[in-house]
Amino acid sequence: MSIAAARTGTWITSAAKNIILNPVLTGPLLWLLTKAPVGYRSSFIDILGPLMNTANSTRFVNHLKIAFALGIIRGLNWAFNLWALAKWSTKKTNWVWNEEIAIVTGGCRGIGMLIVDGLVTRGVKVVILDVSDLPARFQSHKQIMYFQCDITKESTVMEVAMNVKDSLGTPTVLVNNAGICGNKTILDTSEEYLHRIFDVNILAHFYTVKAFLPDMLKARKGHIVTIASGAGFITVANMVDYCATKAAALSFHEGLGQELKHRYCVPEVLTTCVHPHWTKTPMLNAFEDSLIATKQFILKPETTADAVVKQIISGKSGQLIIPEAFSLASALRGLPHWLQEGFRDSLGKSVV
Repeated sequence: MSIAAARTGTWITSAAKNIILNPVLTGPLLWLLTKAPVGYRSSFIDILGPLMNTANSTRFVNHLKIAFALGIIRGLNWAFNLWALAKWSTKKTNWVWNEEIAIVTGGCRGIGMLIVDGLVTRGVKVVILDVSDLPARFQSHKQIMYFQCDITKESTVMEVAMNVKDSLGTPTVLVNNAGICGNKTILDTSEEYLHRIFDVNILAHFYTVKAFLPDMLKARKGHIVTIASGAGFITVANMVDYCATKAAALSFHEGLGQELKHRYCVPEVLTTCVHPHWTKTPMLNAFEDSLIATKQFILKPETTADAVVKQIISGKSGQLIIPEAFSLASALRGLPHWLQEGFRDSLGKSVV
């Protein structure tokens, strides 16, 4: 998505959401024009002046009725989405943030490091699992515990999980954030790297959930956050391996939600999947120059991290597409093929 398209989409989305499809605004306006006492109605029509001649008045009122109806439908859709994401449950979990423990994989840099910042600011104790060294500013921090952990080894994850429970307590939040990305064609991808990217980007999610979910089920309390990507919706050249792992991450999130609802009957354990657009992190280094040259929109990592922390603190399940203007990407595969290819081509040219 280009910078201009992203900004235009953001403006249109904001205008539609906050003004055009806001029944709090369109409802009273419609009442003033059609149902208010004659004196109020006439005064209001006089204020609008030439916009409200006979022809324009009828057209404007009809458009207003449509906007009001669509706003009501949008509100109901939003409410049903929240209910569905809550696994059709109205039960609420009591979160006391200065007593909660969060696991963040890949928390030593990029988005993960900023998520750690946001959580500790709100009083959450955070355990970082990473192969990178702990940043100096996190060392000796009273709310942060660090384990140098290769999350691609299930036995290592299980051992660390036991150590965390013994030394700190039972985690209630798990953020599967760690990920890697390269810039290779299918033919240039080595077997070793292919195993590595799938191990880190998706198989590790199975290991961490197997390590920490059982205690969440017992407590009927938890929140598992999957950091996926917009690449899970659109596959482009030179990063097929990465896109495949992120599509798998979305499937993992959806399947986990189904098992929590139908197999374990514990809707109190929340799930969130996050799909950021291109984000300025160390992972983007291989593509950044070409993205800038083609004027692609690049997110600041703070934008994604802040949205993740806000979602966790809300105590609700969710699916976040960042920026919101990119939300149509989730419907891409339902579009005509010529449109699908157009979207893929516009992104693919920026990374080849």
